[in-house]
Amino acid sequence: MKKPIRKYILLISVIILNFSCSNNEKLGLAEISEINSYDQEDSYFPHDCKMEYELVDKMFELKKAGKNIIINNNANDGFTGHYITLELNSQLEIIKAEYDESTDVIDGSEMTFIVDSVELKLNSNPFESKKIVGYYSIYLTQNYSAGKLKEQGVKDEIIKREFKGKFKTCAK
Repeated sequence: MKKPIRKYILLISVIILNFSCSNNEKLGLAEISEINSYDQEDSYFPHDCKMEYELVDKMFELKKAGKNIIINNNANDGFTGHYITLELNSQLEIIKAEYDESTDVIDGSEMTFIVDSVELKLNSNPFESKKIVGYYSIYLTQNYSAGKLKEQGVKDEIIKREFKGKFKTCAK
């Protein structure tokens, strides 16, 4: 009679472990590959140290934080802006990703963003090189709350979308 109880306990333990691990999804893994085309026109929003906006100190920043690397891409032209943070561990896993955007329109609506996943391609390992070129696609869930605009028939929405960006360090 003790053997069936052990089987049930083992089965329940496996199920619990499976559910607890399923909530720890990775946002992505950086891929190292050859990148030769940063300056060409494409659908990726550029960020590099030569670009300047009065409202943003740095459009691109690559910094170490303990054992991790943080990549910040920011742009704001006074009308619209976006703010991106990617954090990579030493195995090049994307362990944190944040996306936000702004607009100069004040209408009572709000947008919040959840990063679902990230595809990141780098020309070299940022832990080993200071000359980095990268392309990324951020897959987002955008939650739009119409706020006061509901009175005019505008509805709240949840939208899946993608933001594409690229960055490069400048030679020092």
